[in-house]
Amino acid sequence: MGKKILIVEDDATISSMIASLLKAVGYRVVNAYTAEQSLNECRKDKPDIVLLDVVLPDVQGNELFCQFESMRVPMVLTSVLPREMVVRIMGSSEFQFVPKPYDLNRLLLAVATPDPRAGSVRPAPGGS
Repeated sequence: MGKKILIVEDDATISSMIASLLKAVGYRVVNAYTAEQSLNECRKDKPDIVLLDVVLPDVQGNELFCQFESMRVPMVLTSVLPREMVVRIMGSSEFQFVPKPYDLNRLLLAVATPDPRAGSVRPAPGGS
């Protein structure tokens, strides 16, 4: 059975598209559309990786990032915001980042190669 990925994305269309892609290559996928829902899912059945949109309507991205980090869950961050702005929001540059709109190959590579240290991820392959 493939690794479990928790997709935290408030846009249902984007979430569904990414879930379909990840399922097609063998991942198990759970979708969460709010911070509360994502934390509940994570507590219920800890994922192997969280794919986290840093701009959610119900919470600041860095708050959710810190909560997942404290649970020692590897993350790949996504956003329409430029990486430099995400670094300012997060207060750190130590995370894997895939910008929107997605380059699907880059997204798959980022999800396949998170840093093995749980809760800490490295810059995504392919640059910014």
